[in-house]
Amino acid sequence: MSEFGLPRGVAFIRPIAILIGGLLLLWFSIGVTFNFTIADRHPELAQALWPVGVTARLADAEVTLATPSPTSAKLEQVYKALRNAALREPVSSYALGMLGAVTDYRQDKARARTLFKLSEQMSRRNLLTQMWLIQDAVGRDDVREAIHHYDRAMRVSVETREQLMPVLISAASAPGILKELLPVLAERPTWWRDFAREISKTGSDPRAMSAIIIGLKPNLLNIDERHAAEGFLRRIVALKARRIALRTVNRLEGKRGLYRTIQNGAFEEGLGLLPFAWLMHEQGEIQAYRGAVPNSGYGIWIETHNGVDGDAAKQLIGLGPGRHVFTGVVGSEPSVSAGQVSINISCGGGQALKSFSVPASSDMKKNFQFAFDVPKKNCWTQWITLHIASESDARRWLDDLLVR
Repeated sequence: MSEFGLPRGVAFIRPIAILIGGLLLLWFSIGVTFNFTIADRHPELAQALWPVGVTARLADAEVTLATPSPTSAKLEQVYKALRNAALREPVSSYALGMLGAVTDYRQDKARARTLFKLSEQMSRRNLLTQMWLIQDAVGRDDVREAIHHYDRAMRVSVETREQLMPVLISAASAPGILKELLPVLAERPTWWRDFAREISKTGSDPRAMSAIIIGLKPNLLNIDERHAAEGFLRRIVALKARRIALRTVNRLEGKRGLYRTIQNGAFEEGLGLLPFAWLMHEQGEIQAYRGAVPNSGYGIWIETHNGVDGDAAKQLIGLGPGRHVFTGVVGSEPSVSAGQVSINISCGGGQALKSFSVPASSDMKKNFQFAFDVPKKNCWTQWITLHIASESDARRWLDDLLVR
């Protein structure tokens, strides 16, 4: 042995130890790689190469539960493998959740609930856990807990919203469910806009929809939130719940009661909630738009081209039964054809109440008025429609429209 050298026997063992260590490291690297890459698709191969991997055991359990009538022996094998995985990685929410699923399949609901609760404590993002807890809460008629897990599931997964929202929208018709849902929506969870969009398309309970949009307290100065509120109102009107729509729009605008006359009849403001605000036709041969009018600030201009006639603007209002008087100002340009403008009033359901032809005048502007009656029944809301007709291009303006 040299002064600083190793004994000959030790020197011989050293390369063998390095080789063995390298092989162990390679096996470890391959096993871990398989565990995180292909174990969910090829669990048997992954377990053969890396027996201690958790992902393969989870995948194997999922396949087993999806198999019609798995044998008791297979269930026992999967259960033991998952239990060992959970003991090896006690903070793995997915191991605990899948173990809970197998336990539930084996008809041990109480132990399954305990496992899923533990899984949720490890991670709220485990969708299997959240979905099971939803079903469990529904089965126990615990509405508050079910809504709680609906909220968590839809917060963590956009894809899950497509599955859960239709169920929640349908269930919201039940007063007990709506009561628990409203406080959750009032917190503006990440999924509230998707929920609002979906219920505006498919909602079937006007009262629930009214309570939801009022509870959301949309900022009407924010264009997206104003559009969301309009979606609710349009759907409620389409469901023929016009009285509910009337009360809802007034509440959203900070007003009380069911009365609502023409909004922005002077056309000085641009905001409003459709259909309880001016809906102007802005494309094609007929156009309506807000613009400056002679000596009157702003008004509404109505145009038609190529002899086309039709509705240019309309607004839904809510007058009480009895006689009302409509007043306004009309004007035209001397060098442009004025055409024939009429103001049509009908009940929200379609019953015609009045059709008034706005008088033609060579003056730059002229006042007009007419009376009409709203019946006592089946006319909670009324449509005000501005119509124009002409054999050629025509242009006219209206302003200071008022109903009293």
